[in-house]
Amino acid sequence: MDTVGGPSLTKILAQVKPNGIVASCGNAGGIKINTTVMPFIIRGVKLWGIDSSGASIRRREFLWNEAVKLIDFNKLKSFTKSLSFSELLDTYPKLLEGKFFGRAIVNPNK
Repeated sequence: MDTVGGPSLTKILAQVKPNGIVASCGNAGGIKINTTVMPFIIRGVKLWGIDSSGASIRRREFLWNEAVKLIDFNKLKSFTKSLSFSELLDTYPKLLEGKFFGRAIVNPNK
C-alpha cells in the first residue's frame, strides 16, 4: 500500500516480490514515477490505483476487513513514531527533505 506516490512509489515497485500487488492512493510525494517495465513484465507486479472517494461504503468495509488479514501490524508498529506537536515542528523539515523514514502520527495528548 503506497499513500505517498512519486519516488516512494518508484522504490516500492522495485522492491515488491514477484507477482505482488502495489495499491496506490496518494500523490503527496509527486504524481510521477521513474521506473521501467521490468517490475511489470519480468516480475508480474501489478499497480492498482485506489479511488477511495468513489468507493461505496459496502466496498470500503469489505476492503478494510480484508486488509486486516494482509497487514503485519507488529511490523507496521516498528516503523511508526508517535509525535507531539512540538516534535512535529522538528520532524516536518525532515519529512520535506525525504530524511524521515516510516510513519509519523501526531498525538495531540502527548
